[in-house]
Amino acid sequence: MTTVEPLEPVDVVVRHEFCGPLLWSNRRHAFFLPKEAGENALVTRAVERKSAGQEWDDGSLPADLADDLRELGLDGRVREIRSPYQDRLSGPLEIYFDYTWLCNLARHKCGQDSFCYAAEFLGPTTMREQRVRELMAELAQWGVMRVHLAGGEPTINKRALANYLDSASEQGLYTSMATNGLLIDDDTLDIILRNGLKSVSFSIDGASEETFGAVRGPGLFDKVVAALRHTVRRKRETGSDMRVCVKPTYTPSTPYSELEALVELGIDAGADVVKFANPERCLHHEQGFYSQQVDEYYAAIEYIGTLQKTYGSQISITNVSNPMAGCGDIGIPGLSGCIGGQELIALNPDGSVTPCLMHPRKLGNIDDQFTGLRDFWNGSTQLTDFWKALEKPEGCSGCDIYSSCRSGSTTRRIVQIGRFDPERTTGDFSAVKDPLCTRDYLARHPEKKLPEPPADDPTALRHFREIAVRHSL
Repeated sequence: MTTVEPLEPVDVVVRHEFCGPLLWSNRRHAFFLPKEAGENALVTRAVERKSAGQEWDDGSLPADLADDLRELGLDGRVREIRSPYQDRLSGPLEIYFDYTWLCNLARHKCGQDSFCYAAEFLGPTTMREQRVRELMAELAQWGVMRVHLAGGEPTINKRALANYLDSASEQGLYTSMATNGLLIDDDTLDIILRNGLKSVSFSIDGASEETFGAVRGPGLFDKVVAALRHTVRRKRETGSDMRVCVKPTYTPSTPYSELEALVELGIDAGADVVKFANPERCLHHEQGFYSQQVDEYYAAIEYIGTLQKTYGSQISITNVSNPMAGCGDIGIPGLSGCIGGQELIALNPDGSVTPCLMHPRKLGNIDDQFTGLRDFWNGSTQLTDFWKALEKPEGCSGCDIYSSCRSGSTTRRIVQIGRFDPERTTGDFSAVKDPLCTRDYLARHPEKKLPEPPADDPTALRHFREIAVRHSL
């Protein structure tokens, strides 16, 4: 058995990319890029001086830029990674890395994951433990610092979960997890808490036995809520900073009273945040693409906005800001389209890679076709073809919101083809017309434009913007 050695712990990982220096901050658990390209050289010089053992703040930096770098952790330990590419990232920023397809609720509806049912017919259902350790080491060396675990159900195999989280924490990776909560017990929480898991999301799609049972099955609601409460209790006892999240999936027909009840459930249980998701974010949307229901979605989003104002002092409430604008602006100059396949990839238990959990297009297999993730990223023609499909099509060249639009070969086109079906959704997406133009819709409904970020955020940095992958974290 090959021994996998952990990297030396650092406070900042600097990826020198085509767009400038991307700084991973352990303190902030995120990647940051200078807001102004003209400051790339200043930041790069400061990092290089730090790596050379010199005083990085030699007086040549603007004082507030130096303050931002200190806040990101540049006074601490630094590791540099240099990209060979002039037009793309040297690797993703984050990975959905699922080690198992097994799920204790595989035959029930799941509003979060398009692949749960796959355990019934697809290949190996659980990745080998040694392979997981090797891949965690590769991710850390590569500078892919955020790892999200969904599944399947991650807690279905405690030994495999411990191996996964132990390996990630040894390599200094940020970890988050989604769970149905039914298998959470003290042994599972011991594994989670000792490894410093940063975020755990409980999929709770109803605030009562009746509404929850309609989605997940009867007789489960009290068990999930008890697991949520116990997780909060153990978190407080251990002094953990892990975010405990309630993650409901709603539809246009979900009563507003149910949305409010879910917020009140989160408050009563002691959760840190309620993260609302609409079902367009998965491909189990029984009514198909939401273009026929987009106004109902906007109405629900606006109502959740009132809940944020009413309950915001008691619990954080997050929600998609615009149901047509995908997962947020990609944030990196020179890249456009969906974050999936560019800033984010999904690795499945059989070694196959897709752009994200919601996108079934197979981009290659790291075990059958490549020697690992970096070899895949550097050599997959399916991946480069996917990138080409994300380039702005004719007619979109002047659009100022394309970088946050699900155009190209992404979810809107997939759902136009049909429900999730790998055999029907691995071909040429360019042949499928995007059924709804975000820009045209917003031109007709200017009141529904994306909200501007708050200008008075006291935690914001003056010279850096966070490159946020906002899927399920």
